[in-house]
Amino acid sequence: MPSFITSVLMRASFFCFLLSNKLHISVMMTLQGENARLSSFIGAIAIADLVKTTLGPKGMDKILQRISEHDQSVSVTNDGATILKSINLDNAAAKVLVDIARVQDDEVGDGTTSVAVLCGELL
Repeated sequence: MPSFITSVLMRASFFCFLLSNKLHISVMMTLQGENARLSSFIGAIAIADLVKTTLGPKGMDKILQRISEHDQSVSVTNDGATILKSINLDNAAAKVLVDIARVQDDEVGDGTTSVAVLCGELL
């Protein structure tokens, strides 16, 4: 086989390898992106489920315990705004859900639990 044809075949196989490698990386990044999207949804839905049980006349109370060196108080409440204010979050979608409830509390003064549950159900 002439050296020119061998060189072209080697370049073609190298190109196919690079192409398949990029395809593999693209598929891996898509899977990681899908996992990140699902974990965001799960975080927001968990927050909505947390306050969902406090709705209505037979709403359940939640026990909130502060964990710090100076303040280890315990409080019992069924107020969604109080519960959402006391939670420290690192999930972006859950933070958005809490911010929506906070804006509802600032603008109207009521309905924070209802807004959180409605947003959770829409997800």
